[in-house]
Amino acid sequence: MIEIHSIYQNHMILQRDRPIPLRGRAKPDSEVRVTLASLTAATRSNADGSWELDFADLPAGGPHELLIECGGEILRISDVLIGDVWICSGQSNMEWSLSMSANGKSETADLPKLRFMKIDHLPALQPAGEWSYRPQWCSYTQQGMGWISGVAYYFAKRLMEADPSVPIGLIIAAVGGTRIETWMSDEALAAAGAEQCADPVEPEFEDQLAAFIAGLDRRDMEDIPEHARGFALPETNCADWPLMELPSYWQEAGHKFNGVFWFRREVEIPQEWEGRSLELHLGACDKHERTYFNGEEIGRSDIAEDPDVWAAPRRYTILGDRVRAGKSVIAVRVFSHVFGGGMTGPADAMKIGPVDSVTIPLHGTWRYQIESNFGNAVAPHNNKPSRLWNGMVAPMVSFPARGFLWYQGESNAEDPALYARLFPAMIRDWREKWGRGEMPFLFVQLPGYGPGNTWPELRAAQAAALELPATAMAVAIDQGDAKDIHPTKKQEVGTRLALLALKHVYGHAPIVCEGPVVSNVMKITPDTLSISFDHAEGLHSNGGDAIDGFESAGKDEIFTPLPAATIDGERILLHDVPNDASWIRFAWTPCPEAHLFNRHGLPAAPFRIAFSNSPRTTHPNS
Repeated sequence: MIEIHSIYQNHMILQRDRPIPLRGRAKPDSEVRVTLASLTAATRSNADGSWELDFADLPAGGPHELLIECGGEILRISDVLIGDVWICSGQSNMEWSLSMSANGKSETADLPKLRFMKIDHLPALQPAGEWSYRPQWCSYTQQGMGWISGVAYYFAKRLMEADPSVPIGLIIAAVGGTRIETWMSDEALAAAGAEQCADPVEPEFEDQLAAFIAGLDRRDMEDIPEHARGFALPETNCADWPLMELPSYWQEAGHKFNGVFWFRREVEIPQEWEGRSLELHLGACDKHERTYFNGEEIGRSDIAEDPDVWAAPRRYTILGDRVRAGKSVIAVRVFSHVFGGGMTGPADAMKIGPVDSVTIPLHGTWRYQIESNFGNAVAPHNNKPSRLWNGMVAPMVSFPARGFLWYQGESNAEDPALYARLFPAMIRDWREKWGRGEMPFLFVQLPGYGPGNTWPELRAAQAAALELPATAMAVAIDQGDAKDIHPTKKQEVGTRLALLALKHVYGHAPIVCEGPVVSNVMKITPDTLSISFDHAEGLHSNGGDAIDGFESAGKDEIFTPLPAATIDGERILLHDVPNDASWIRFAWTPCPEAHLFNRHGLPAAPFRIAFSNSPRTTHPNS
């Protein structure tokens, strides 16, 4: 049987203008012939059946068919486009879906040439040649917005606005809560002098991974088992069912497994509600869920249709002809095949009542019954050094791509000095693994976040990687949320990454892709400091003519606030600067309120710079 690496599928995008390496398996010692876009190449399989060849580079276009023939057998891959492929990695803010992003669900763009592949959370002990669970190339549709990264989507959308003729492919390999170490190979960690996994042999790892993959394959059954069919009926006696306080994951209540749980609660419907339509709010239910009122199904949600449904609050209408005064029964069947499961709230989102009227709260004690126990399906050790490099990234290193997008750092923020070593080592290593020393690497500097006390230093560590060639940084300091590590404003972040790509990768010279960047600092009077900027046409602040957020320090680097600065053309004037000051910094807090912008709405990155009485060219965060 002919096989090809699982990255090659229907609806895929292949990188234009570069040789396309293909590899797979066939009958041993047999001719393998490959056809794509009217071009043909051939090779012979080895004694073990493996084969590989480099196919000719092709210009943007399609759709094409990829045909692999061996011994009269044909493997046909259809709807293949040739364009630009971007590998999008990092932690939760890269993984964060379009449907959960601000205004994401209102996106109506028709982008048939946008394709994406989302890699499951799959660690491995050693670098893998194949994914242990097959991902899928998908054409972008509104139904797929729950799978696609919001940042990556807006990046691709802006590129395609600039050149609709070039298809864009996104490979999304991102996992929330992960440290940079897990995305680095052993070689990269060694080069950075960082800790590696001491024991590559973990007997329980393979069993845990197998259970997780089995969970990924499990799907809810349409038919409820015989023993559970009465669980929703009002006449069913559930007095002996155990109790659980909701909202909660059932794992938190001691049930350390995945499966199907039924939750029941009786409510007393007031006489004045009889015959009136009611709204039932359940909060989120992780993952699939079916909801019943007095034994009749009133709604359901399915993670196969919306991958973000696990976090979506449920709201269903109960029509007035079903509403009678007195006791009624709400029953909820919750299915969870991986990770946690349950009715997860929040508590104030759980209620029932007429629209715009007093409601009955539903948080608190519910009765429950277990329909099925699937066992525990949790991805093993996906935050240990090299684990996600091995399982998620290594399988695609031979797949040509235009460049990388990276949004990560939150989980490493407690040690900025370590990150300053690890980040450039990772960039160098990824480029080496792909065989391109200056493969574009575009990354996002961490946005504002109130509790992030060490984030200013982490942002500086990120910016230090700009010393590497073919890197560029999207500044997102103004797009954060003081109370949420997951700001939902992904459009600006993705668009800023795209502007960097258009300027530095695609050569669109007129594009402005950077905010104000410090070019010169000098004293113009004993207590007045002038800071000049590049990319500062239309320099302005979000607070009017004056701007706060500047601090000064002497050689002791103990910083104190300065009075509000004034904007003078394309420079800032700082007043009442102490005579012994030799350092200036701006927006050097976890979540600064003051920001500087150019006329294109692009912000200045936080900066910390040394200065003297003579003109000095500087770099932000130096």
